[in-house]
Amino acid sequence: MNSNIETSHLIKNGFKNQHEREQITDRGVLDRIRPGHQRILKFSRVSMFVGTVLVLIMLMLDLYFVGLLVAALMCGMAESHGRCGISHIGMLAPLKALNSSAWVKCCLAYTLGGVVTAYLIGLSIAGLGSWIKLGMSPYYLGLIGSVCVLFLIRDVGWLRFKPPQCDQQTYKEWAMMFGRVVGAGMWGAHIGLAVTTVIKYGGLYCLVLVAFGFGIGMGEWLLVAFWLGRVVFLWATPSLMSSSPDGMKIGITLEHSDSAFRLCSLSGLTCILVLNLVPLFPGLL
Repeated sequence: MNSNIETSHLIKNGFKNQHEREQITDRGVLDRIRPGHQRILKFSRVSMFVGTVLVLIMLMLDLYFVGLLVAALMCGMAESHGRCGISHIGMLAPLKALNSSAWVKCCLAYTLGGVVTAYLIGLSIAGLGSWIKLGMSPYYLGLIGSVCVLFLIRDVGWLRFKPPQCDQQTYKEWAMMFGRVVGAGMWGAHIGLAVTTVIKYGGLYCLVLVAFGFGIGMGEWLLVAFWLGRVVFLWATPSLMSSSPDGMKIGITLEHSDSAFRLCSLSGLTCILVLNLVPLFPGLL
């Protein structure tokens, strides 16, 4: 299959408006996506259990920053449920069934493109924090903890508000204009910036505050870890969905797996909160 035709096919089947999605769902697609949904939920539960255990181990070993990196990964996994995450996974995951080599190249380009921009934006945030010399004072740790609690309450559903954000999505046409590999790299580079795109959960905001307090040398790696968490489902979805070539089915399955991604967010935020409470209350451990 010609690469442009193949990419066009994926774009056509990977992006539908909300009305069309509702119509398809009404025709009984929920029964078809249930197995994939269950696998995604199980994968999330296992990942969050392992992540939480690792954070606790890092606490016991006084490796707080390593624990924060793990928590950042968990928060990043939750963000796969955002509009950009679902669109990109729905575009790229079907490639595994059509051309596994092309899928690997696209996923690598996407991942590496995001790593570069995540590091740069993290370096900018951490650099500003170093310049101001705020540091991780007890008051600042209290602020981070308060923001974590605020977003935890929001994710549970007791409070509703839309976090401040640029609300900008990537352009699907990039794959048509520059080829699928370069286009995937451009998508990753755009989403890797994090603060310039669509954000659904609150983990990023807490991590930005932590990176700001840590400054250069540590803070930037939190944004990189967050990005790496965002691509976990990109790499895992073909296996979880049995390498389905149906981008629409993958997208709808991810959309209806909100409980799995909310679990990732709640777990990540809780770990960040605990990691910030320990320095304030040394007697906790």
